[in-house]
Amino acid sequence: MNLSTRLIIMFALVAIFATSTSSYLSHQATNKQVRQFVDNELEQTQQRKHEHAAGLEQRRRLIDNLRKSAIQAAIIALVVAVIVAIYFAYSLTKPIVELTKITEDYGSGQRDLRAIEGKDKKYELSRLATSFNNMADKISAEEEQKRRMTADIAHELRTPLAILKAELEALEDGILEPSPKTYRALVEEVDFLEHLVDDLRLLSLAESGELSLNIANIDLRDITQEVIERFMAKAKEKEIRIEVDLQASPIRADTDRLKQIIVNLMANAIRYSPDAGKVIVRTQIVDNNSILTIDNDSNQALPEQSEQLFERFFRTDSARNRNTGGMGLGLAIAKALADLHSAKLRLFNYQDKVRAELSFELA
Repeated sequence: MNLSTRLIIMFALVAIFATSTSSYLSHQATNKQVRQFVDNELEQTQQRKHEHAAGLEQRRRLIDNLRKSAIQAAIIALVVAVIVAIYFAYSLTKPIVELTKITEDYGSGQRDLRAIEGKDKKYELSRLATSFNNMADKISAEEEQKRRMTADIAHELRTPLAILKAELEALEDGILEPSPKTYRALVEEVDFLEHLVDDLRLLSLAESGELSLNIANIDLRDITQEVIERFMAKAKEKEIRIEVDLQASPIRADTDRLKQIIVNLMANAIRYSPDAGKVIVRTQIVDNNSILTIDNDSNQALPEQSEQLFERFFRTDSARNRNTGGMGLGLAIAKALADLHSAKLRLFNYQDKVRAELSFELA
């Protein structure tokens, strides 16, 4: 029973009580007139008092009974209305009071608390409890993700900082001779740190919606072709063949941010393709959508929950080797930038390949 129905019942009870009270007052007024009539009758029939004594007594009893019945009915209606109102008020306020208490305790730091959900899913208070639990679960998941992210950032920073410290100490102690090769290695570690900080800043701006976009009419095919050319040398190193099927696909997007998306998707495809593998890139219009697909011969099947691939620092390899798995921010950045464009980005198993699909809805 939903809240509206319960309120209707309560109002109906109040109406019944009001009607009973009105009926009682009306009866009282009628009763007075009847008494006056009877008294007049009594005065006119004094001389026949002995003859009609029994009938007059019956009339008085009838009036007294009517009065008592009206009073009893009014009292019963009042008691029932009060009892039912107390019951409904308690049943309505109890879950609200409990939810208020849970909310206060949750706000004080008891994150494991959850509201008791009613069996009637249509009841507004049951839905409120369900909404609170869903919100609490989401907050817990976000807090856990933040804790993991902090640990991941610390992990990513630890390696280059340790290398920098060790090599600088070696230079200071004279164990390592200064040379262009040594300095180049140090610069590479600094570059990695700078790249990590830039990516984190870009991801933060994109997810918060503070990243400005210069939207223009462009062709997805042209941008994709430009990005592919940048990866030809890298693909040649691994003897990976890049096949293209690019059709005109007009979209509205920010050119630079779109390039970042495609670069990250291509880098991911090249990185996880085996040597002498194949990457297939297509752009086309399907069902009023401009779509880019990148298929690669990955020897790693994606997890069932493929959405976690877009989480920060997520890698399919447990060793977290940055040489083979990057920093784990590329797909997260691509997803955040795609969301800014109101585009859909998916990564899923497709036949014997892994497919990345970027879809823009045509205006």
